Amino acid sequence: MHPKKLFISIYLLFKTTQPLMASEIFYTNAYERTGWGWLTYDYVTIHMVDLSDSSYVKIIDNAILHDVKEDQSTILFSPVNNQYSYMNEMEAPIIIKDYYNYDTLSIFGHKPRFNSDGNKIVFSSSFTGGINETEMFSSLDIHSTLTNVTTTLSDSIYLGHYILSHDKNRILWTEKINSADSLSIHIHNIDLDQTNVLNAKLPLSTFGTWYFSGLFWGKNNFLYASLKDSNGVSCLHSLDINQNSAFFTNIFSFETDLHILYTQDFSKDKFLFSQRISTYYDYDMVSYDSHYHKIWSHNINNETSDSLFNTGGDHNGEDPRNYFWSSDTSNIYLGTTYNNYGSNNGFFYHFDLSSNMLTKFNDMYLYPLHFNGYRYNNNLIYFENNLNSVPSNNELIYPIFNAEIELDQFSINDSTTFLWTSSQDSDNDSLSYIFYFWDRGISNSQPAFKVFSQNTSDTSITLSNEFIYTIFSEALDDTVSYFRWSVDVTDGLHVLRRDYHNALPITVNYSLVELSTEESIMPKEFALHQNYPNPFNPITSLRYDLPNDGLVNITIYDMMGRVVKTLVNGSQNAGYKSVQWNATNDRNEPISAGLYLYTIQAVEFRQTKKMVLLK
Repeated sequence: MHPKKLFISIYLLFKTTQPLMASEIFYTNAYERTGWGWLTYDYVTIHMVDLSDSSYVKIIDNAILHDVKEDQSTILFSPVNNQYSYMNEMEAPIIIKDYYNYDTLSIFGHKPRFNSDGNKIVFSSSFTGGINETEMFSSLDIHSTLTNVTTTLSDSIYLGHYILSHDKNRILWTEKINSADSLSIHIHNIDLDQTNVLNAKLPLSTFGTWYFSGLFWGKNNFLYASLKDSNGVSCLHSLDINQNSAFFTNIFSFETDLHILYTQDFSKDKFLFSQRISTYYDYDMVSYDSHYHKIWSHNINNETSDSLFNTGGDHNGEDPRNYFWSSDTSNIYLGTTYNNYGSNNGFFYHFDLSSNMLTKFNDMYLYPLHFNGYRYNNNLIYFENNLNSVPSNNELIYPIFNAEIELDQFSINDSTTFLWTSSQDSDNDSLSYIFYFWDRGISNSQPAFKVFSQNTSDTSITLSNEFIYTIFSEALDDTVSYFRWSVDVTDGLHVLRRDYHNALPITVNYSLVELSTEESIMPKEFALHQNYPNPFNPITSLRYDLPNDGLVNITIYDMMGRVVKTLVNGSQNAGYKSVQWNATNDRNEPISAGLYLYTIQAVEFRQTKKMVLLK
């Protein structure tokens, strides 16, 4: 059997090593794209996005984001993956994740949201109609995380749709009025545990399309809706909830329909609505009814509207699906859908009102609308300040770039230590690290996958060479294969991950051959091998080969030539030998980190090598 060479790729992805300053951020689901060439794999993940540099920090893989607490300490989500996706959001369990724990609640539901203090969760559930039926009703519930008690507010809210007020202390929903084509409007005060029904009604057509929410609940306690006028054109209407009048007032209209765009943030003085503009053109002897959307903003303080920008443009255009304003309402961030003869995942966009420029926010991430047939309730949850910063990155120490590791019948009994620098966290959160071995498969026909992982709070991990060999040999055949290892760091909420494709190479040679009895018992020549591991902390092994019996001396020196430790000094029989050093001197006192020499003197053979002690 010929010795094999195993090439392992090691990576660490470098972000900034400086603590993040407070900045505007938002949480969202985003599609990641991985793979080579045409082979692309999409994973929907929860990210925190820093608006100052457009950077995406992954928090949870294969999960649907629902909400984030005001102090940004806790995330509300449901799991989903590409092996099994929940085809209906009602099937997905609701999970709370704080800095260090996951708590799977005993509730299943749609659009769960935290209330103002974060101790209650509002959600809708139990659709009575199918997903394609024209009438669907749901229950509306409040779950207390303190008492683990769930209270039903209504068992007949229309389409499972509800909204929270800007202070997250009131809930608004609608119910169908018997056989009438109208909806009653209900408002529940969470703190007072009181529900009122407004005098005004909404038509069923308010929620005639999933594309638009149809409602905006201003912090001035006005309810805005896109409702049809007597000519059948959707116009902008408002209702003063404090006055509790019986009818909405038409405040803005076009000759074509307008629709209020969906958002979770009702704390700003402005909201967006779109005007549909139709155009006609002929292509390849076929006549198309194309369209684009003109996006407007409406100011709730003076009830004026301003035209901002256009989206779409033809059947391959992108249209806004969700949005939020910056704190000073000078910028708008949007998630879009791509209208390619239907609705698909689009990009994130940024509109700067000062320059009147609409630009793509990031080319690497998509705003997810569908995944494996599942339509997401994809939220954009904005915070003016990043209350919990991401840990800084760490760097690889050992094995060094292009280091060569030998695995043979002797070193197999030793171990290998993987070392990295510590990360810093400006919030002083406790940090932990996740060590991974990766494989991508010999044929390249599948994405990279993890074959081993281990959590640690230290900046090193020591694995036996026998264990490493077992992992590698199980994944290998007689061809060259490629591996990588990585270290993630987490503060319990954010996870700073390393991408598989950015790698530093290291070569591992192993020749676990069955030698003859004579060869395995007796070496043919003197030899002093490199200590292993190197660098080390605090224990390393020194191997040496003795073809003859004789006196042997192995001594460790500092770089000044002073004796630090005598490891071996006496007569030894011929054979393959090893000795361990625990980084102490002859008085058994720990020594300082640095570069040291070790020398063997056996009969007329003398050799010296270097090693590095880390602390």
